[in-house]
Amino acid sequence: MASYQTITYDIKDHIATVTLNRPERLNAINEQMGLDLISAIEAAQNDEDIRAFIITGTGIAFCSGGDWKGDKSALDLITSPSAEMFQRRLRKIVPKIITGLQSLHVPTIAMINGDVVGLGFDISMACDIRTIAENARMSCIWVKRGLIPASGSLWMLPRLVGIARASDIIFSGRFIMAEEAVRIGLVNLAAPLAELKKETLKLAQSYMANPPIGVKLAKMVMYKSLAMDLSASLELSLANQSIAFATEDHKEAIDAWREKREPVWKGE
Repeated sequence: MASYQTITYDIKDHIATVTLNRPERLNAINEQMGLDLISAIEAAQNDEDIRAFIITGTGIAFCSGGDWKGDKSALDLITSPSAEMFQRRLRKIVPKIITGLQSLHVPTIAMINGDVVGLGFDISMACDIRTIAENARMSCIWVKRGLIPASGSLWMLPRLVGIARASDIIFSGRFIMAEEAVRIGLVNLAAPLAELKKETLKLAQSYMANPPIGVKLAKMVMYKSLAMDLSASLELSLANQSIAFATEDHKEAIDAWREKREPVWKGE
């Protein structure tokens, strides 16, 4: 397994957990953390034994965004006359993280242990599921820095909460408390911090209780369907249903139902 400088990567019971590990910078993402995240996502993508992927943070924050103050080379670029060099640097990292999470073959969960803003907010949006500590806050803070959300929020937020709510969140840059985040569908559940890991693992295990090929195909078709009309989505769904029908896990599901027992999935 690869070694990482700014994150930890652990696998237990078929669940990969990535922990952002720069608590002294509130887990702000510098270039090295971006590269470490890309590497961890690729490792999970290439590991067929993994059935769920969780990303969280160390300390009091999930992620405080991009690390400009704590990364001198980035600060020099962002304050230089040439913003193009800075944008080029971002393009090497950010799209691979965001699209990597969405295309990962297993359910991805952002376990938001503390405040999350900016780039960290967008990374949590790129996950399939979000859980949050009851005292944590979220902010798509970009406009308060004179910028626009450039790492996925403009695509993801309207799809999650609708145009009106997304507009409010993006145009205001305000903090959203956990209770509101659950109410508007921005996150799936809130729990006391001490219970957050347990509740998040319950969700992951509920997905893992189903055949992995079915979950993988459903996720893939769901995201591809966001760029399709209904007819095209139906065609793609039926094509992938044919693949699912031919799996050993489908046969096992039918046998277990007939025999009134719990199925044993092989991922085949």
